[in-house]
Amino acid sequence: MRSCVKLALPALLSVLFLPQTVFAQDVVVIPNDVAATHLSKRVEPVYPPFPKAAAIQGTVRVRLRVLPSGATEFVDCETGPGFFLQAAQEAAEQFVYLPFLQDGKAIEAEFLVDVPFRLPLGTQAHTYRPSPLTGAEFSVARAGIPIANLPSELRTWLTSVVQPHLEAVPQSDRDAKAKERLAGTTAVAIPTTAPGVQLYLFTTRTPEDCGNHGQCHTRLVEDRGGIVFLIADASANGFTTHSHAGSPYPDVFLSDYGGASHLIIRGYSNIGGEWGQLYCGDILTSVSDDLHDDVHQCR
Repeated sequence: MRSCVKLALPALLSVLFLPQTVFAQDVVVIPNDVAATHLSKRVEPVYPPFPKAAAIQGTVRVRLRVLPSGATEFVDCETGPGFFLQAAQEAAEQFVYLPFLQDGKAIEAEFLVDVPFRLPLGTQAHTYRPSPLTGAEFSVARAGIPIANLPSELRTWLTSVVQPHLEAVPQSDRDAKAKERLAGTTAVAIPTTAPGVQLYLFTTRTPEDCGNHGQCHTRLVEDRGGIVFLIADASANGFTTHSHAGSPYPDVFLSDYGGASHLIIRGYSNIGGEWGQLYCGDILTSVSDDLHDDVHQCR
């Protein structure tokens, strides 16, 4: 990993003054290698639990903006696996840069920087590949367990997650709308062999929660003996499960509408007791009329 650059005074003065660059809304885009010479403090990211348990390495490329005041702002993530993004952002926001000057004045500068995640020396990094998927195996979770038959902690949790989506509803109508959304939610149990643990897939099928192509608000949840843990909160029009070697939990794949003959796939796995989205990709049915599966480890 790169370390902080320490410069003698003559070198410091030489890099503080920049050549003419292209302006876009008063933000100067700085070459990444030039920006790196201004770095005076780098904070290493905290390794997130899921990729650490799964022994996955990766790099997130983030866009940063340094203000004339010297403050560092996170703009967005350009590339990188989703399970690293939050940790990369939290680390990058703490980076400290020497001022960027143009014509003797501090400017607002923007550039890209890589935030790598590397396992300790001696730890073998893993790469995962899902078993083949077909579009036909994704089923729509319409029938399932009546909400009234769920454990009380799940009913309480469901009620709590419905409420934040009712801000636009008049106060006098919220109770009725909440009951409508609960009545429009189906619960499907997904078997596991983990003691005292149950997975559920909740799909809410009301006009506010569904798109025009059958994709609806879907939540994948784990009930750990009365403690409810949200694994995924996404739009989906179907799901399927595959066994995961050595794990008491199956891999759970959600499909979403991506266009005609196109499914967007998200796959969730539990590795070492930690949940995360391990797989990303697409299933296409328009390649020579044959199914094309491009689901892979998120990268």
